Amino acid sequence: VDLRNADNNITVTKTADADTVTFDLADAITVDSVTAGGTVLDGNGLKAGGLTVGTNGKISGLENGSVASGSKEAVNGGQLYGTAD
Repeated sequence: VDLRNADNNITVTKTADADTVTFDLADAITVDSVTAGGTVLDGNGLKAGGLTVGTNGKISGLENGSVASGSKEAVNGGQLYGTAD
């Protein structure tokens, strides 16, 4: 059995005196995409539900945040535009 690994994300070792094979995941791995539930992180950015953080630094799909004393929620462009009226 050939246990070679080309991308260095996993280290595979076998002891010479036993049939024990060990698989270790690298601390820093390289992948094209990661999907966890409905959240996707790839070369285009991060998508979680309706929220997108693009590689251009733009956050889109942000819901209206609370504009109130003590609020720690983010506001969006539409909310800021509405304050000019």
